[in-house]
Order: sequence, then C-alpha cells, then structure tokens
Amino acid sequence: MPFRIGLSGLNAAQADLKVTGNNIANVGTVGFKQSRAEFADVYATSKFGSASTAIGSGVRLADTAQQFTQGNIIFTENNLDLGITGDGFFTMDDVSGNRVYTRNGQFKVDRDGFIVDNSGSNLKGYGVDAVTNNINTGSIVDLQIISTNIAPSATSTADLFANIDAGAADLTAPTAIDPLDPTSYHHTTSFTAYDSLGNPMLTSLFFQKNDAALRTWDIGVQLTDSSGTVSDNFAAPETINFDTIGGLNSGSTGNGDGTFDFSAALGSGATSPQVITIDLSNITQYGADFGVTNLTQNGFTTGQLSGIDVDQSGVITARFTNGQSNNLGQVFITNFNNNQGLTQLVPKHINFDRLTFHMPDSTYFGHHPH
Repeated sequence: MPFRIGLSGLNAAQADLKVTGNNIANVGTVGFKQSRAEFADVYATSKFGSASTAIGSGVRLADTAQQFTQGNIIFTENNLDLGITGDGFFTMDDVSGNRVYTRNGQFKVDRDGFIVDNSGSNLKGYGVDAVTNNINTGSIVDLQIISTNIAPSATSTADLFANIDAGAADLTAPTAIDPLDPTSYHHTTSFTAYDSLGNPMLTSLFFQKNDAALRTWDIGVQLTDSSGTVSDNFAAPETINFDTIGGLNSGSTGNGDGTFDFSAALGSGATSPQVITIDLSNITQYGADFGVTNLTQNGFTTGQLSGIDVDQSGVITARFTNGQSNNLGQVFITNFNNNQGLTQLVPKHINFDRLTFHMPDSTYFGHHPH
C-alpha cells in the first residue's frame, strides 16, 4: 500500500509535467488556452470504517482545466487575421457541416471567396441587405469576399459649395456664354460626372453676372461625354439671384428649392438623356473673390477590389479602386455561459498547430483538424 501511495504521487507529478510541457509546446499557437492540472486526494475506507482513522491512499488527477484568460493581441500583415478582446468565440462550420467554435483568428480566402481557416472551416457572420447594403442581423451566413467589379452608377446629383464675387462688374455687352471666350463669363469650375456605363464626362459650370442691381447671374452648363458629344444650356441658361445679405434666393432656381435640372443627350451608348440635378443652395454672393469650397457628385465608374478592412465591431468592408466601399458582412461571435463546460474535440490525427473543442452534445467549437 505505501508503494502505491508513493506511485500515485509520481503519476500525479508526471501528469503535471505533461500539462506544463503541453502549455510550453503551444506557446506560439494562436488561440491556444493553457491548462492546469488539478488534483484530489484519495481515501479508501470500508463500509463500516471510520473516517477519523482512515489513512489517505494517495493522489489522483481530478481535472485538466483550461484557463480562458485573455491572450495577447498581435499585429500581422494579413487583414483577415482577427483577434477577440474579451469573451466569445469565432463561429465556424467545418467541412462536414458541423458547427465549430475557435479563438484562433487566422483566416484566409478560398478559391470561391469564402473566408476559411487552415482546415477549410467557413467563418460565419451576419449577411448584408442586397438593396441597402446594411448589415442584416436576421441571417447568419458563410462570410464571402466578392471579388467581381462593382457596377458603375450614373451621376444624378451634384452639389456646389462656393462664393461668387459680388463686386464683379456687369458685362458691357452681355452675350451668350461661350466657353472659348473668357470675356463672356466671370467665373467657371468643373467636375467629372459619369454615365450609366461608368464613362467619365467633363462637366463645366459658367457664371455670368447680368444685373448688379438685382444681384442676378446666369449659369451655363456644358457636358462632354466619352464619345465627344457636347450638351449645353447656353441658349437658355439657369438664372438665379441673391438677397441683400448674399444668400441665394432658392425660389429663383428652376426647381424652386435651390436646385435645377440639366439634361444631356449622350452619344456614348449609355442611358440617354441623362438628367443631373445641380444643387446651388450652398453658394453665396459676398464681396470676396470667387472660390469653390466643395464640389461633389454621386456617380462613379466601375471599380475592382483593392482591399479588405475589418473594424472593431467585426464589420467586413470591401474597398474598390473607384473609391467606393461595400459592407460584406459582420463576424458573428458566440458566447457560452460556462467555458469550463467545453471539452476538447478529439482530432482525427495529431496536429499541433491548432486546438479543437466539442460540447457534450456533439456541438463543436475550436479549430477543426484536417
């Protein structure tokens, strides 16, 4: 009996060394959670024996308990290397369709664009609404990187923030605005609009003061599409006027709200005519030089995928070469009330670079082995 008691101590020490050795061996394993050996003493008594006189029978390994403490967050050059601060696990489906969970955030894209780990398990997350591109928390899907070109969008609005010089003199002999004759207008500025095929179109605005007393200006628009077809409104320019403190009289614009519509006939094969609503509600007429603060439009050409970003809330965003971005989904994090109730999933073969777990009801979490 004394020999067995001593042997149990040796076995316990050996188990403790194995647990420590495993922790050390996995010091570089992403998502690994160290374990500790927990021991219990052993007593042997008969049915009619007395606990007060019982002599201990040694020690046994009661549990190898994983410690779900926060690991270190490191920086890598892969935008799909993810880390979780706090509780929770990445939610995955393995190659057999089993639901698995892991703290290892080393992900990549497979040939079909799905975000997977090294074993091919798919990362799960919220999808996006096909119309609004907002995150749809009502559906959990396999997250996928769409690498196809983003479709172009035709310009439909343009917004001008500018000041035109109140001190500009009237033209001595007002004539129609002529882009080739700088004496026929006071100021000009340009922006690039896009047709429905994504072709760029140079669009220029020309400002001609025609009545200082009434603070009235004519605005001409000229658009040249990718085929060289030119459209303008010089025969009937937009006429606007300002109040005595330099603000635009919105009612003087064509739509009565600070905006007017410019229609262009295109020869590029895109949708024609193309109507662009130009917003002038943010222009002023002060006694200062002409200056444009901002000039924007809402169209864009086609774009190729240029990069992927993941923000702190797990929203995955695709960036395109045309300056646009789209939401692709949001990483779904699963939390458990009792992480200690999780046990390791037995791998099909030894694989030391990842860790897999399973629930007693055969629900799995962690990196699934090859």
